[in-house]
Amino acid sequence: MSSPNLGIFEYFRGISYSIIKANYFVVKLVSLFKKAQFKHTLNSQNDLLTEWNKKVKKRIMPPDYLLPLLFNIEKTVLEVATDYPKLVDKEVEQIYTQVRAYLLETSRGKDIDEPYSSIKRKDELIEAIFKILDSREQENLDEEYINNPDYAPGGIPFRNLDHFYTTALRYLIKSAKRWRKEFGPKGYLTFIRSQIGDLGME
Repeated sequence: MSSPNLGIFEYFRGISYSIIKANYFVVKLVSLFKKAQFKHTLNSQNDLLTEWNKKVKKRIMPPDYLLPLLFNIEKTVLEVATDYPKLVDKEVEQIYTQVRAYLLETSRGKDIDEPYSSIKRKDELIEAIFKILDSREQENLDEEYINNPDYAPGGIPFRNLDHFYTTALRYLIKSAKRWRKEFGPKGYLTFIRSQIGDLGME
């Protein structure tokens, strides 16, 4: 015959066991939730990385022979931006587009007026770009690429220097637009400043 005290003890032990069991299931559920949440976060990060890689693959890098010219132009842009801190990516993109449109016409033998702007910082940038192009032309830095079948994007050789320069400017227009859209009004300027700074040539 069991004593009353023993019955009470068994009763409370049963309650304690139930509480422990319930706590176990709560902890188990929390653990499963955290694992699911972590897996969701990891999948989201992987999805973002995949999308980024897709974007990167879509970005066509310029050929190596254009890099010295691109560097000269972008370094010139930074010099003007230093003198005129209000210069923004959209304005740089506009100037690239104007200069390219002009050179595209002159490359076809047309005689037209050079572009200009009533806004001083933009006009300074136009003049600075033409100055660096004239300097490269005088030093014959790009002559080897003209009418050379080894340098023929799309199978068409560059017919003259102006044609060559329009190709470089096309890459710069795309770059300026991309960095501006992804990182704000001065995203492109910040990017090229970091790149030129990394080369120790700022």
